[in-house]
Amino acid sequence: MSDYAEPLPGQEVGGTDETHRETARRLEHDNPGWIVVFGLYSRQFVAFPRFPAPPRTIVAAVYPGALPARMREVEARLNMAKPQREDSPLADG
Repeated sequence: MSDYAEPLPGQEVGGTDETHRETARRLEHDNPGWIVVFGLYSRQFVAFPRFPAPPRTIVAAVYPGALPARMREVEARLNMAKPQREDSPLADG
């Protein structure tokens, strides 16, 4: 199973704490708009946005493969919430 693979039902996410920290570093490198850490107590991968976002915007997942899709979902929701500028090609007019 690769570091990003989803575990099978009932299967624990294996690996050492150092392996998980390295996976978090790789996820952060692959997603530069986010700070990614592995929570030793929570046993989850947790991501915090580096861009303007509402307070307490946090993405978490037990297995690392879930984080990128969840990050994209947050980014898409925030982009949809941004008001369109009048000179934007998407603005009505």
